[in-house]
Amino acid sequence: VHFSLIGGGNSNPVPEVAAPYDDADVYSNDGTNYGRLVDANVALGLPGNADVDGLHWVDADTFYLSFNLDGGTAVPGLGTVQDEDVVLYDAGTWSLFFDGSVCGLDGVNGQDVDAIHIEGGVLYFSTLGGGNKNPVAGVTKPYDDADVYTWNQGAASCGRALDASENGLPNGADIDGLTLKGGTWYVSFNANNGTSVPGIGTVQDEAVVAYDGTAWSLYFAGSGLNGTNGQDVDAIHVP
Repeated sequence: VHFSLIGGGNSNPVPEVAAPYDDADVYSNDGTNYGRLVDANVALGLPGNADVDGLHWVDADTFYLSFNLDGGTAVPGLGTVQDEDVVLYDAGTWSLFFDGSVCGLDGVNGQDVDAIHIEGGVLYFSTLGGGNKNPVAGVTKPYDDADVYTWNQGAASCGRALDASENGLPNGADIDGLTLKGGTWYVSFNANNGTSVPGIGTVQDEAVVAYDGTAWSLYFAGSGLNGTNGQDVDAIHVP
């Protein structure tokens, strides 16, 4: 699994990875070992306050990111990118892939895009907040921060792909990491005290679970990450 963390600094180390640690870096775990895939500040030119909270990894030169920063994040060649937007990094060049305003996301804290996956020109995303005060254009209420929405680049339309409450997740669940692969959803959660998941029990915020449309299972336990808030896995990509 590829992932970023909600916190940085030496108080939030990643096993087997040398300091310093940053909440804009992308790390990996191959089932046995941890590593760092990219140092966002050194290799990508992102500012020190950048915080990656959405990730879709294509390869070492191509990936999509979203950021967690209410005032926006300065991205080389683009300027200020809002927290409801998604950017593409392609061989040294940044471009805007998704402007959240096309789905009615207006940059308030609850409409931060905090989980992403791209497939076939369709962006799958979840938001930091839910409730009717944070609507998604073209999608009927209620809205939930554990739902997964879509934006179809070709049709310029928005929709809902996964309704969390219809798939057994509790009201307090908040998806903050997302991959869709072979019809299976892989997600991580934002919850300091864990999230109750059917068939598994309490899942901590450094773990990744899988849902095949019928049953939930534990995919990545986050072993070595200690579950403090700074080590919440808040962006994932399952290759």
